[in-house]
Amino acid sequence: TYEWFDLNNNKIGDGDRIYVQPSTTTSYYQKVVDKKRGCINYDTMEVLVGTLPVISIASDQTICDGQTVALGGSAQTGHTYSWTSNPAGFTSNVNNPLVAPSSTTTYTVVQTIDSTGCSATNDVTLSVNPSPNAELVGDTSICNGDSETFSVTANSGNTYNWSYGNGTATAGGGTTDNSITIEFNN
Repeated sequence: TYEWFDLNNNKIGDGDRIYVQPSTTTSYYQKVVDKKRGCINYDTMEVLVGTLPVISIASDQTICDGQTVALGGSAQTGHTYSWTSNPAGFTSNVNNPLVAPSSTTTYTVVQTIDSTGCSATNDVTLSVNPSPNAELVGDTSICNGDSETFSVTANSGNTYNWSYGNGTATAGGGTTDNSITIEFNN
């Protein structure tokens, strides 16, 4: 017969194998009894419990097309990193890769402690908003002192940031205006 005990002599199971899941490193011993011969033998076993790595990862977020995001955090000595993406196409073995996805992408990292082989997995989803299409309409060949109106197609929710050189805005040009009239003067 086979009996299993912790080191406080508490019986924890019977059989030639048992399943244990300690949260810290724990020792056990096995008592084997050969009933035919009347012999008893003991053996001990230590179950080493390694810690899982603590993953530093960016939070899920919404970004604009072309924006760059750092996915991870500081490197931890003695750890390795393996990044993949969904949709597929991105892989990296650095702790804090920079990405600029053009569509919504989920990035997954597996971080492993080299000395124990213990690993943890986490992911971050970057939802990507398309960049607004800014096609400027207006005459680009004008004379000093002339005025010209420039505009872009209005889209609900867009804001505008108008920049112009040697001129004065005479109409529009606010953050909600999709057009501006400029009087040019050198």
